Amino acid sequence: MVRQIVSTFKKGYGWFLGSLSHASGLPLLALRIYLFPIMLQSGWRKFAAFEYHLDWFGKSLELPFPWLMVVLVGLAEFGGAILLLMGWFTRLVTIPLMITMLVAAFLVHGDNGWLTL
Repeated sequence: MVRQIVSTFKKGYGWFLGSLSHASGLPLLALRIYLFPIMLQSGWRKFAAFEYHLDWFGKSLELPFPWLMVVLVGLAEFGGAILLLMGWFTRLVTIPLMITMLVAAFLVHGDNGWLTL
């Protein structure tokens, strides 16, 4: 009796896992779609207000080579957002995005709040 119940459970569980395999990419797609406008807007803002961010990176944050930093961060965020949405090179794109977000979290948002421009 117990073996029959366990066997039935295994069959049902196997069927359930098999049906889920068709939708295994949906959570990652949802995450990429969610992150796309956030990263795109942040990267666009770096280029649209370049002089402001140049002063911010150089004077407020005291980062070395502020011009280069603004360009690299803007490219990582803007270009990375587009590549993430398309699903191209996602593992490679996330490396500069992670570095950028860690620096932003600790250097900028830690002292100034999470809604800092």
